[in-house]
This record gives sequence, C-alpha cells and structure tokens, in this order.
Amino acid sequence: MHAPPTEENSKTTDSRDIIDDDDLESVLAANQKWILKSHPNGAFNASTDIELVNDPLDLESLEENEVIVRVDVLAIDPFIRQMMNGDDEDNDDCIIPVNGTIKAMGVGTVIKGETDTFVKGSVVVGIMSAAKYAIVDSDLLQDKIAFAKPSASLGLLGNIGETAYIGLFVAPQKGPQKGETVLVNDAASPVGCLVCQIAQFAGAKVIGVTHGKEKKMFLEHTLKLHGVIDCKESEIFINEALHQFCPDGIDFVFDSVGGVVLNEVLNHIKTKARIVTCDTSSCNNKKPSSIQGPKNYFKLIEKSASLQGFNTMDYSEHSFKATTYLGWNYMRDNFIFPQKFSIGLESFAESIETMLLNEHVGHLLVQVSDQFENRDQHLEKKSGGKPAYANEHIKEMQVQEPGVLTIDRTEDTPKQKSQETDLIELACTETKTETEKKFETNDKDENGSMGDISKSTESTSKP
Repeated sequence: MHAPPTEENSKTTDSRDIIDDDDLESVLAANQKWILKSHPNGAFNASTDIELVNDPLDLESLEENEVIVRVDVLAIDPFIRQMMNGDDEDNDDCIIPVNGTIKAMGVGTVIKGETDTFVKGSVVVGIMSAAKYAIVDSDLLQDKIAFAKPSASLGLLGNIGETAYIGLFVAPQKGPQKGETVLVNDAASPVGCLVCQIAQFAGAKVIGVTHGKEKKMFLEHTLKLHGVIDCKESEIFINEALHQFCPDGIDFVFDSVGGVVLNEVLNHIKTKARIVTCDTSSCNNKKPSSIQGPKNYFKLIEKSASLQGFNTMDYSEHSFKATTYLGWNYMRDNFIFPQKFSIGLESFAESIETMLLNEHVGHLLVQVSDQFENRDQHLEKKSGGKPAYANEHIKEMQVQEPGVLTIDRTEDTPKQKSQETDLIELACTETKTETEKKFETNDKDENGSMGDISKSTESTSKP
C-alpha cells in the first residue's frame, strides 16, 4: 500500500543512532533471527516449532539493489502462522521450509546500502526477517507513510486498514448503507475494530461478535456498538443472541472467523444480504485439511445472498483510495486503534501464541530495536509536540448518500483544513474519474451484452 504522494515521503530518513561503518561489522556478526524448527502439528507451540538462532550477516554478501535494514518493529499477523503449515496436498501456504527464516511485516531503518529509492537512514516498511538485522531486496520495501507514526504503516494505514476498506467498499457489490444492520465477526481484532468504526461512519447499526469480557467491554464502552455478543460466555446461545440484537435480520456481514458463528449467522441474513470473508481465524491453529465450510450455506440460495471471499493483494488498484480515506480519518483522530507492544526480539514467539489465543484487544507488535520510537514525524516539525490534526472532540461523520461525505468542519484550524482538503479532494477526484470511465466502457461486455452493473457503479458506493 502506498501513501498519498507528498514531497516528504519520497525520502523519509532518520539519521539518529545509525551505526558507524567501523562498528557495523561487529554488530552484524552478533545478529539473531527466528527460524522454523518444525511444521506445527496442529496448534502452534513456541518452544518446539520455532527457534531463535545466531545469524551473522556478511557485508560482502550484499548484492546490487539490496540494503541492510535494522529491524525496528515487527507486526504479529495471522499470515505468519499460515506460512508455517507443513507439506499438505491441499495447502498452498507452505512458504517457510524447515530451518527457513520466519517473515513478518516490519518497519526498519536502512543502515547500509544505497539505491535509487533508499539511502542510509531511510525508514522503510515491508516484509522482513524476524531478526535484529536483515538483508532485504529494496524492491520489496517502501517508504514509511510520511505523516504518520511508523507503526501506523503496519496497521491502520497498512494492510489491516486496507483489508477493512476493501472488505466494506470494494469486494462486495454494495457497501454498508445508512440504517442497515451490519454484523462484524471478531469485532475486537485489528481489522474488526476498524470495520466496526467505518460501518458506524456510514450510519449503519453495528453488532459485534467477540470472545471474552475485556473485548466485550472495549466494544460496548469504547467503540459504543449497538450490540455485542460474547461467544465465550454464550456460544451455545448464539442463535438466541442474534435474535435479540438482529430481530429484523442482517444486511451485511464482515467475517474473518468462519466456524460455528458464521454457520449460525447464515440463519439470520436478510434477502440479498452481502457477506464478505477474509480469514478463518477459528481454524488458524489447525491443519488446513481439517477446515470445513458452513453447513447452512443453502441459506445463500434461499435469501438470494452473496458470499464474497477476498484477498487484498488482488485489489492493489484500490490502494490509493483506501490510503486516502484512512489517512484522512487518521489525521483527524477519528479512529480508535489499540496497539500492544512486546519488547525485544525474544518475545516474538510468545507474541505469536498470544495472537493465536485471540484473547487480546487490538494489534500486537514486537519492538525489536531499543532505538525505535513510535513517534509521529510531523508532530515535531509542524506543531511543537501536539498533532496538527488533533481535535478536542471527534466530529460526527457519516455517508449521507453513496459517495457523498459530510463532515462538521466548524472547529477546524486553517492548517487542518488545508491538510484534510488535499487528501479528500484526491480521493473524490479519483472516484469521479473512475466512475465516469466505467460508465463509458462497461455498457457492453466483449460479447455485446450488458456489462456488470455492480462494477460500473462500484465507486459510487464508497466514501
């Protein structure tokens, strides 16, 4: 995902605490990384499945277009576990071989190597080794988003935020509408909590499904959802809970869990309901061959409903609009996005176990470097320590009509208006252009029949 184009993010650098070349060789000689010791046999076991080993890096092995990155922070995301799956004829996720290096999304600082894109001190984001230092192909990296904290590039403004946006406004035929009932499964997860808030912005009635009292309190008291179902205390009563919170049925479902809950939810969908799914977290700690689909899938036929799976990698052309929308709201402090940091590379394995237990609220991150500061770059530059976008009160924002964004701007500062106008105008301009093009080109398909109406009007249902 790419940040909105600015002069700043073309060269985001941090020259503080960069290792001198004279000391670099000895530092790299003491490097460590996590490797896959064995493919998990079912549930992941941190003590037997992965191992922290010494991994000296040789400066002489640095090839053209490669850089050495000091790994500052790593994100603990479900795909890490999925890449550990063993040989299985039904499994396409076997990416890491035994003794192979564990990978994760990370933020780091270039300490050696210069390319056309990066120089020493560049703050970069991308797939990195779960290590203290890593040699990375610069083509696999991008600049940290200039107007945001480094960790935001891994979460709210990274793949997590993009997943929420794509799942709500791009993958389905129609996004959540004002007055509709939206159910979010695993609502306190990093993706789920953003989905809940964006659906609230659209004026929908949002019901969250979660697991545990801490998560339930977060959804009820912090995000203030219309209703929260705690499956840990009432999984056997999920059907009754859905009747209570969704008496008239469900218009839109955002699912990242699968399993029992999705199966029961299908009994409560309305006619022409839209269901999107991006993960099966209920099966993340199981063998892929053991995953089963919902038994009540016939409800899709009965209700003329749609079930759409999606992978954000297949929607890269929408990254700009997603970043614009998310960045605009980020600059206004409109999102609540909890983060939990563990300190030290040694905590990486335990953090994976914590993620898989799914009893935490928000996004798990590992701070690898003690020189990492999760600061906001423009705090220091523009406002002397206070965010230029910070507001004492979060303004009410909702989609009044498809594609029309209405915001109370009465308390905005001139600087704030300028920053936000630049972002939102970029989004609106692109949306208008794409819509006009689709109406012009999608009237007929190659066979001369009418094109897909949902595609031709896709942009009009997005913020």
